[in-house]
Amino acid sequence: MKCLHQKLTLLLAFLTVFIIAISHTVHARHKCPKVPAPPGVMGVLSSSTLIPSGSTMAAARSSETFGCDLGHPSENFYKPKNKRVTLFLKDNFMQLKLESAQGHGKHLVAMANLAGCTSNGHAFAKLLRKNYVHVFDDKLSDLYMDTSIKLASKTSERILNLISNSPLLASRCESS
Repeated sequence: MKCLHQKLTLLLAFLTVFIIAISHTVHARHKCPKVPAPPGVMGVLSSSTLIPSGSTMAAARSSETFGCDLGHPSENFYKPKNKRVTLFLKDNFMQLKLESAQGHGKHLVAMANLAGCTSNGHAFAKLLRKNYVHVFDDKLSDLYMDTSIKLASKTSERILNLISNSPLLASRCESS
């Protein structure tokens, strides 16, 4: 009788933890409500804490809101490259702005690598120099004397869109 009571207590504790984990996963999805949930049971169970090998989409949906503007995912929401480029821009904005105007520099090489253009750094620098006014909108950057994540994110999207629209770089740079 005592053994049965211990087993029932253990089962009840397990079920309680399982239900709490599921409710946390379902609640976290609503940070960006326009992102569709995977169908069926996997929509509830696809969490990096419940499935160690993880589903990248579920982890991206439930752990962050980066790229989720006003409840709508941005164009580059599922692309980790956008986040890397944005964070690099946030920390190095003025230096990248200067090197883009010059068409060369070590920060520009690093940015090209983060954007997936590892073997096309020169073409990347040339593209940014040619589209400098479009990429580094001076009206917008003057409003933010210290570089904000919003400015870095908008600039990052402009850069990644330039790459994807460039006949040379779109085919040679990695996408993510």
